[in-house]
Amino acid sequence: MTNVTTVSVVDHDEEIRRFLSRWVDAAKGFSCLSQYADAQSALRRLPKDAPDIVLLNMHLPDFSGPECLSRLKPLLSETDFVVMTIWEDAEETFQAFEAGAIGCLSKFMERAEFIAALEVVRLGGCLMSSGTARKVIQSFRQKPMGSTVVERLSPRELGVLESLVQGYSCEEIATMFGIGIPTINGHIHGICKKLQVHSRFRAVTRCAGLPMYPKPAQVPVGLG
Repeated sequence: MTNVTTVSVVDHDEEIRRFLSRWVDAAKGFSCLSQYADAQSALRRLPKDAPDIVLLNMHLPDFSGPECLSRLKPLLSETDFVVMTIWEDAEETFQAFEAGAIGCLSKFMERAEFIAALEVVRLGGCLMSSGTARKVIQSFRQKPMGSTVVERLSPRELGVLESLVQGYSCEEIATMFGIGIPTINGHIHGICKKLQVHSRFRAVTRCAGLPMYPKPAQVPVGLG
């Protein structure tokens, strides 16, 4: 049986929830698991749903996207969160990434773009605009992490982390190391646990300022 990637939608606009759920269900290998109109409902019920991906409105009536994320991500460490917005503010989007998001999408995108973005997330990628990427680079410079923390990682975990910092996706790293994507995801989980962070994004931003990683080989769009 083919594995299906489950998706939940959190948005106060009923029409947006409806067309996003239809797009998800129409995409091969994806299924809309649940829909919620506000952050409070999502906080109560999403941990039980445990979807693979959550599409989260950046501007909910009761909580902002980053605030909702900061509460949900510790409860759903294996779930990928993608924030959705009508307009993207680089600072606000960066806050969402820091809280655990791995992508930001425009609500005005076409269906084909939306499905392609879901595929990127399913393969372990990160959806980041140039404005947010600049914020990431600034974070690299301002918040370097002591190298003693990285010494906790195994040689393989260090190799995976270095590849993430350089901007490679999970699929690309798996090919380079000659192992499966589930094994790469297992290494990433171990990296996050040892570095005491809750997302791939935070693992990379914590380590990119170290001498061994002076600067990314490219702007980290497509992070694993």
